[in-house]
Amino acid sequence: MIFGIRHHGPGSAASLEKALREFEPDIVLIEGPPEANPLIKYVAPGSELIPPVALLAYAGDDARQACYYPFAEFSPEWRAMLYANEKGLPCRFIDLAQSNWLALSKQLKEEKIAALSQTEQIAALSQTELNSDPNAENRENLEAPEVSDILPDAESETDNEDESLTKLDDSKDKTPPIHRDPIGTLARAAGYEDSEVFWEQLIEQRKQKEGNACGIFSALLEAMKALRAQELESKENGDLNQKKLDYEDEEDNLIEPLREIAMRQNIRQAKKEGFKKLAIVCGAWHAPALTDEIIEGKGQAKIDAAALKGLPKQKLETTWIPWTNGRLSFASGYGAGITAPGWYEHIFSTEGDPTLPWLVKAASFLRAEDLDASSAQVIDAVRLTEALTSLRELPHPGLSEINEAILACLLGGNPLPLSLIQNKLLIGEKLGQVPPDIPGTPLTNDTLRQSQKLRLKQEALSKTLELDLRKPLDLERSYFLNRLNILNVAWGEKQKNRIKTSTFHENWKLEWRPEMSLALIEASIWGKTLIEASSNKLMDAATKCTSFKILVVLLGQALEANLEESIKGSMRLASERSNASLDVSELMSALPVLVSISRYGNVREIDAELVKSLVGHLAEKVIINLEAALVSLDDDAARSMMRLISDCEEALRIYEEDRYIGELYTLLGRLARKPSIHPLISGKTTKLLFDARRLNEEEARTIMQFSLSKASSHAYSGMWLEGFLTDNAQVLIHDHTFFQVVDSWLQSLETEQFQELLPLLRKVMGPYSIAEKRNIQERALSQTNWQAKEEEAASDNDLLLLPVLDKVLSLLGANLADRQTDEVQA
Repeated sequence: MIFGIRHHGPGSAASLEKALREFEPDIVLIEGPPEANPLIKYVAPGSELIPPVALLAYAGDDARQACYYPFAEFSPEWRAMLYANEKGLPCRFIDLAQSNWLALSKQLKEEKIAALSQTEQIAALSQTELNSDPNAENRENLEAPEVSDILPDAESETDNEDESLTKLDDSKDKTPPIHRDPIGTLARAAGYEDSEVFWEQLIEQRKQKEGNACGIFSALLEAMKALRAQELESKENGDLNQKKLDYEDEEDNLIEPLREIAMRQNIRQAKKEGFKKLAIVCGAWHAPALTDEIIEGKGQAKIDAAALKGLPKQKLETTWIPWTNGRLSFASGYGAGITAPGWYEHIFSTEGDPTLPWLVKAASFLRAEDLDASSAQVIDAVRLTEALTSLRELPHPGLSEINEAILACLLGGNPLPLSLIQNKLLIGEKLGQVPPDIPGTPLTNDTLRQSQKLRLKQEALSKTLELDLRKPLDLERSYFLNRLNILNVAWGEKQKNRIKTSTFHENWKLEWRPEMSLALIEASIWGKTLIEASSNKLMDAATKCTSFKILVVLLGQALEANLEESIKGSMRLASERSNASLDVSELMSALPVLVSISRYGNVREIDAELVKSLVGHLAEKVIINLEAALVSLDDDAARSMMRLISDCEEALRIYEEDRYIGELYTLLGRLARKPSIHPLISGKTTKLLFDARRLNEEEARTIMQFSLSKASSHAYSGMWLEGFLTDNAQVLIHDHTFFQVVDSWLQSLETEQFQELLPLLRKVMGPYSIAEKRNIQERALSQTNWQAKEEEAASDNDLLLLPVLDKVLSLLGANLADRQTDEVQA
């Protein structure tokens, strides 16, 4: 018997279970990849394989070509496998072999690209690479990759097609072909605007009575027969709209018939083996193509065998991987996706009307979020749901009616908390579990073993892991997460340390996503264990690296991941590159990274002496060559060099060797007083020396007065002040002497000069916090005797502020000036 179902349909799953018990088959045949048949045995009552999970089929020679087949607890295929294993029945997947499917899709893609122009080929290949690149920016939002992912977008394929087809594509009256949306076609015929509502009312919330569970599947078979006949008639009558859409569905036209042929061949094989009562579980659309009248039709077996003969193949591997409820909404494998897996799971697991239990769940969740939700409100919500259902002439309350009742009765019309309910309840982030004995790649198995040893559980919800690297377990966890990051498996994201000088604290944000399982499989090309794979990949990147700074970053990753071979190889390459490099800015950008690495030596139990020798060599080379590198810089280059000098000063200041920071301060002292140095550099070096108490107040004031004197151009003075004040608001707030110097300089500027410099100075003070800006403003107000001026101006009905105050307020921003202006006007 054929059981046409909807993938991930709770009503289909419940009806299927009852129908299987009534039918009592000899064998269960399920739409799915035959390569995964050995994995069906793991789907059993009491198994450690807990949905949601997915079958992952991937090309052995290129793991980026992959396809997911997700299953939830309420998926009909999952219930069919459970039933078969519980009863001890044979169970098989009967779809077109995924090895053929992937190979055909790849072949079709290559044919399409070959038919394009050279420019179009480049664009198509770029899009294909983006779709398959695990490091692409859109990987976070990646829909489960399937065969359609390795084809160019439909829009790019049809841009140059016939103009009449383009106009037809723009038509608002266009409806999808029947085979793309059979449920929508039935819904429109029944007078429903929303196909989801139609199917949920007809099937998903329908409670089948014992003894008649097979009736719904017979009715669905007849409905699908009528739809397929109508689509065939549309094609024969030359429906242009249908032809246009068929052109876009070229892959469907190629592969979908082969899938049904493969199913028929597998059914014939089962019958040949002597099975009499076959339970065939497939998508409802395919059901009419698998009936006995077609399978046993005269000459049909030979035609089907000829169609499958000589199909291209690709080496394929399969395994089970964890999945999430959120990912169930993505179309994958057989093209199914649902918007509310949490709601569907509730429907499947609830006996009777699911409305009241769902509202109770919603009320409990709202209370947990400190929102009001009383029993009386729940009762009102039930009554409103029933009223809406009756008003809309629906047989069962749907999700739309329940949400409207929640919004009106529990949330008082406020839609914001409803989004919380949708995320937590409608989707319900839930991560499946896969037992360690499931066949997988050696790298996947090694990673799973290590995560269990380190007590790191794969979870869909984001959480923070705080590590103290002085503890052996936390140190091993840090190594583990860093090795995964090298392989682009971003299970953990390292958070920025709030305390810069802390070397033994790390915070990680952990969140497991299903595509990380595929990323691990892709990384298997680098080795069989996590240490081997991460070390090989890092050394490959280091060998190909042309930037000294990036090479140092790779060295840091090797040290943080405790990869001994990579550490030695990266150190050797870094030493060679540092000797050959003549770019001082590149050496300066690498120096803080090396200092940070060296400070992890005692905590991470690594030989930091290797790094310290490189730090010393680099520091000496920077100090010797820095002054010559600062000659004839333009403004942009000076700003870049200013940041590098600041970073190097901070790095050497916290470094253990005082000799290098002493030599650097001696150099900075010369630079601060050197007239030919760019004013940005001069201002920054003066600030660094003053902060380090290498300049006393009198010396610093003298340099500042010289730089801001009338003899200096206002452009020079503005840039010097930018270098001095960048990230240094506290010196204006707390140091009276420097505030007076800046104040005097501001007062000395003519109006035109001030207006010309204002954008530059606003840019300098823009990053200051609101509190810092307000403190500077109040300092400016107290610096001038503005109260007396205010009284005099008020007596003359003149509310002008003092010129210097006006300049300071303009400098800090109009938003701060509003408060003082209101006080003056009052």
